Amino acid sequence: MQKEGKNTQIRIENQGDFDRLLRKFRRQIIREGVLADVRRHEAYVKPSVRRKQKEAKARRRARMSQRYPRGFPRGGSSRGGSTRGGSSRSRSPRGR
Repeated sequence: MQKEGKNTQIRIENQGDFDRLLRKFRRQIIREGVLADVRRHEAYVKPSVRRKQKEAKARRRARMSQRYPRGFPRGGSSRGGSTRGGSSRSRSPRGR
């Protein structure tokens, strides 16, 4: 069974701004998941290897959730803490 291909299109407003069009196209490709799909199909992964990778990913996720119970500190994301704006947490004495 084959999936239907995706037809990604970018409308060209002005001809001279190729870099901007390329960035827009690349963002759209990533958003649609085409790039992840291509990477996944680059090489065949045996089911046993896929299962081991999945288990390792679950172990890492469990370890991280144990280490960071309020969410992994990624600067600026909606989960965890925010790096912008007024934080309710106080700063350390060293100013870090």
